[in-house]
Amino acid sequence: MIIADASPLILLAKLNMLDSMIKHSKHKLTIPEKVYGECTAKAGLFDAQIIAERVNSRLIEKREVSDKKFCNKLARDFNLGMGGPKLFAYA
Repeated sequence: MIIADASPLILLAKLNMLDSMIKHSKHKLTIPEKVYGECTAKAGLFDAQIIAERVNSRLIEKREVSDKKFCNKLARDFNLGMGGPKLFAYA
């Protein structure tokens, strides 16, 4: 499983490299719900549409993190938004 944060996904989509990365990866690309929300917050943007389409076609897997207590602690301790801690929860 490959876990991605919003910024790399958005940049890969903007550069038209997301599909190539998905195609050549040996592992499934997985993102937390929060990261998906960050990537698609501006639904009218090209990159947001690409990412949403890849999730809808199941090329990118979207998951909710079960350990919310751990995520909240990371967010507080390191002054982070919730996207980053949810990535660490998968690790």
